[in-house]
Amino acid sequence: MFRIQDYQLSQAIEAIKAQYRAAGRVVEMVPFTYNVNLQPLNVAQTTAQPNTTDAEGEFWVMATCQTAINAATGAYVQYPNIASQIFWDVSGRQAQDKPTHLLNQFGSAKRPFFWVNAQRIPIKSTWTTTLTNLDAAINFNVFLAYHGVKAIPVGR
Repeated sequence: MFRIQDYQLSQAIEAIKAQYRAAGRVVEMVPFTYNVNLQPLNVAQTTAQPNTTDAEGEFWVMATCQTAINAATGAYVQYPNIASQIFWDVSGRQAQDKPTHLLNQFGSAKRPFFWVNAQRIPIKSTWTTTLTNLDAAINFNVFLAYHGVKAIPVGR
């Protein structure tokens, strides 16, 4: 298995395409982003938001990022005190063993978090992102993005 940080993104995409070729499949890789918008995430609240891939093609998560806005003032919050956890519904597994700080898993809009290994999410599969506001005073509007590519089958 390849590790994304060893490649430029274009090389990582070629490595994924090579996995499909080895399985006898031909795919077109299309850049795609799934968004999760949680507004507002109130003080001491835990909220889960599911995302579902469509029937068009498998989705490979390659990077994630977040933006947090103070819901009361509209100001950007550089270091929001929020815990996050991702649950891959298709496999029944967590992406990590316990919730972790939002920045450790999603980076920021300016500096996205690049995944060590791209995560394949099959067609018509769901994953759930759970966020917990650990801040005692601020309600947040949180915007998350899962960046990657869709592997769309090409007729042969």
